[in-house]
Amino acid sequence: MILPGPVFSILGKPFARRLGLLLLMVVGIFLVESFTTLMERALQFGGNPWDVAMLLGYKAPEIVDIALAIGVLVALYFALSEARNRGELVILATSGVRWTRIVGFALSIGVMGGALSYAVAGYVVPRAQYGERVKMAELRAGHVLQQIAETGPRSEILSTEHASFIANPPLSSESSAERGPLFILQTNPDESWRVIRSYDWTILETPTPEAPDGRRIVLESLRAFDGPPPDQAAFTNLNVFNTQSADLSFRLQDIAPEPALAAAVGEHVLRFNREDSRRVAAVGARALLVPAAALLAIVAVLAGGNGPARFVVLPSAIATVMAYDVLGRTFVLDGLEFFTPPFLILIACAVYLGPALIFVAWRGEAIMKPVRGR
Repeated sequence: MILPGPVFSILGKPFARRLGLLLLMVVGIFLVESFTTLMERALQFGGNPWDVAMLLGYKAPEIVDIALAIGVLVALYFALSEARNRGELVILATSGVRWTRIVGFALSIGVMGGALSYAVAGYVVPRAQYGERVKMAELRAGHVLQQIAETGPRSEILSTEHASFIANPPLSSESSAERGPLFILQTNPDESWRVIRSYDWTILETPTPEAPDGRRIVLESLRAFDGPPPDQAAFTNLNVFNTQSADLSFRLQDIAPEPALAAAVGEHVLRFNREDSRRVAAVGARALLVPAAALLAIVAVLAGGNGPARFVVLPSAIATVMAYDVLGRTFVLDGLEFFTPPFLILIACAVYLGPALIFVAWRGEAIMKPVRGR
């Protein structure tokens, strides 16, 4: 257990400091990489810097979940190596502290990190994905409402279930005009179509009890083109007619639907039922990776020595963690079809933790001795 004691005093602060810096660095790198894409998506719908910051915040928990195991491995490796080579672990050994306390410290932080990984992946990440989807839908709805409500030149394409509206900016010869031409494409169930063009159009609010968000497009001096279904286009002429005025009603809900507030697949918190069994297994495999990474840090320190091996043990341990992440989750998900959950948990713990524990039990006493020649 992690208790205020000699092992915690020597390893706790260096480990926590390094882990925090590593997570901040990894999250920062990934967020910087995502910043341009999220900013373009937010600005496309009239978002502001605060909206971009919120979208970046929704991305952070998923990055933490991915980086936590490797962060624990690297931070504990350097904390142990420095304490060992400075002779601090020898002092602990001479004062009666056994090497098993070091293993207990690693397992304790691994279990705590695993619980954190489970909470982040099972509860925080789904809600963050839900929040990101709802935020983008709100930005889009607000942008559409602003474009419809405000006057001025337009260059937009909006679609409803039965029609698409294409608003163009004024032509260069009509620079003083408030709006350019509006094209409306309507399709019928038989795949015939109609295109309406109007150079003089306005949008009026027409709320009713049945449709409080109702709008009406008033079209003046319009021309309409009727066309046949595509399979009859070679045998039928287009119908063209002119009309002085017409109008078309629509609901704002048809163009910018309100975001679905019910959580979609993968957006609800983890539930321990049959429907979520595969998610529970995948999240549990990722959480079990954290104590395995803590033990691999001890293995890397023991296997490093003073020779060339010390340059490859840490990259090899990181590669092992990544392989465990991919192959282990595949094994756990496939194992659901053949084993009961309690038995599968025992197998997974043996596969993830067993090899490292065997190696540490074999060479564990050496962890307290500094490497000669350093």
